[in-house]
Amino acid sequence: MTDPSAILALAETYARAVWEKDQELFLSIYDDKLLAYDTWDSWSIEGRRRWGDMASEWFGSLQKERVRAVIVPERIDISGDMALLAGALTFTAISPDDRELRSITSRLTWSLRQGPSGWTITHEHGSAPVDFADHKADFTGPGS
Repeated sequence: MTDPSAILALAETYARAVWEKDQELFLSIYDDKLLAYDTWDSWSIEGRRRWGDMASEWFGSLQKERVRAVIVPERIDISGDMALLAGALTFTAISPDDRELRSITSRLTWSLRQGPSGWTITHEHGSAPVDFADHKADFTGPGS
């Protein structure tokens, strides 16, 4: 097994970028040719520039709230210059007076490639299980 510390560092960068609403830092971990299957709104988003548009809209919508993002990897596989992270991603909205307002958890998969400047995310897939009976997505996380 190859050392997963660089992949875990990307997860930490993601969390810091979301907390700070730092679009430049957020985009720094993504490949130019990113293909994202986001849970929200669009079926897919292609390219880091379009992903940046999404991030700008998201961060701008938060106003005074901040978001704590926590990635809990369940699996990290590395083979040569390709890697996969699969796990859970929890977003918790935090008020200006440091109160937790709401929280959602979804599944997260990253495909990554190691290039000259390090690892970047080439594909991100967010999802949540949907109940057969009521067709509602479950954002409560594993074991719920």
